Amino acid sequence: MPHAYKGIPLVLLTAVGRSGTNAVRRALGRHPAIDSTGCENNVINDVLDTARRNCTVRSRRVTMRVGQSVYRRQFRDLILNLLWPHPRPDRPGALLAFSDLHPDNADFLGQLFPGARTVVLVRNGVEVVASRMLYQGFRHRSFEHHCMRWSAGVEIARWARLRPGAHVVRHEALLERDAAELAFGELLHACGLPIAPACVDSLFEEPHIHPTVAPHEGKHLRNDLAGRARRALSWSADQRRTFTRICGPAMRELGYDLPWAANPSAVDAA
Repeated sequence: MPHAYKGIPLVLLTAVGRSGTNAVRRALGRHPAIDSTGCENNVINDVLDTARRNCTVRSRRVTMRVGQSVYRRQFRDLILNLLWPHPRPDRPGALLAFSDLHPDNADFLGQLFPGARTVVLVRNGVEVVASRMLYQGFRHRSFEHHCMRWSAGVEIARWARLRPGAHVVRHEALLERDAAELAFGELLHACGLPIAPACVDSLFEEPHIHPTVAPHEGKHLRNDLAGRARRALSWSADQRRTFTRICGPAMRELGYDLPWAANPSAVDAA
């Protein structure tokens, strides 16, 4: 049987880990017309990756035993059944899920879910890398790995700027209420949904999701999301060089400055 949510538009949020996805996902989930998964996992990207390769790689495509329409329906229902196993009795206006997303799979998403909207959240690479270094789930990785992970994320942001069904949200636009209301207004309009004040309310009622705290930070800085880039002042010279080499081009492309490039003497003093 077709899934009860067949034909309902999908809104897929994607970003590099520690970009603020939990807060944005929770805020969108407060919209009365949205049924959110209420969690984050990468099932959608994993399923899309398998589905896309099986129907595009020639050695696999020639062995397919069903037509393309059946093939797409089966994978679409697989995603719906995995992420929305208990549909609401009323039909929501949109579905919301999070997944890390590769640009090739993002294109294929539209074949499984026509009219899908992809929301790409972008955050300053210095803030993301600094947060990943402290976050329990990521801090076992090397500094270079964190830099490479953030830098690779620019690919999906670049993809989103060229697709009419995609929308880029910048993390810094969510730190002040007026800017956040404007950003969410544009986002909800792009998703074909009416304005819902509860979305922005969520950002400022509980602004911190899985917060990270550096040993040298006082209470004020711990609560100052806008000041997270200052954590780079404690990076070593080698770390700054590594970040510049790996992330510098992506930082420039996304319009972010390197803190030590603007005031190198202050960084050296720190």
